[in-house]
Amino acid sequence: MKSIAIVYEDDAHEKLIKALMSFLRIKTVEIDDELCEFHPPLGSKSNFFKIENDHYRLLKTKADNDVLKKILFVIDADNSSNDQVYGGLDNSKKKLSELIEALGIDHISDYFIVYNPDSNIGNTESLLLKTQPEDKRKCIEDFITCSNIKANRKSDKKFYQIYGLGCYEESFYNFDHPHFNELKEKIYNLFDLQQQATA
Repeated sequence: MKSIAIVYEDDAHEKLIKALMSFLRIKTVEIDDELCEFHPPLGSKSNFFKIENDHYRLLKTKADNDVLKKILFVIDADNSSNDQVYGGLDNSKKKLSELIEALGIDHISDYFIVYNPDSNIGNTESLLLKTQPEDKRKCIEDFITCSNIKANRKSDKKFYQIYGLGCYEESFYNFDHPHFNELKEKIYNLFDLQQQATA
């Protein structure tokens, strides 16, 4: 029976969490993948915060019936200049806290907001790019500049896509980087594990 739920905003979050779980060798510390259920994307960030969503009704029912023991919410911070209601780190924290409290599941819930820690804005791609070595980032930036690819608010996604053309997807995830320490801690807490010295 699944007793852990991970609710995420888009597919990149599921890939990130699953890659990290594999990196942390969750299975070798006797965690059964069957304990964890992944809730699919809800279409957009504004939909993510709609409490009347069927996903949340089901989640609350499972929590109320003691089926779910822990829930982790994962969303992008994005940028408040593009969305003054849900965008930005502070708005994302506020809206997540309100959603969790309104569902009455704050005693079993936690959240992780994905962003570039140097700017407090962004998304999964922003975090992944920030954790790549400087020479790789510069190479991609130089390619975009000399190719006259127009930059916009989705430029981190362009970096990510270009990087992906020449590299295996696994290499996107530099989990040894300190920017991933908070997410590692969240995963360990989710599965009631002690932080391993090697992780």
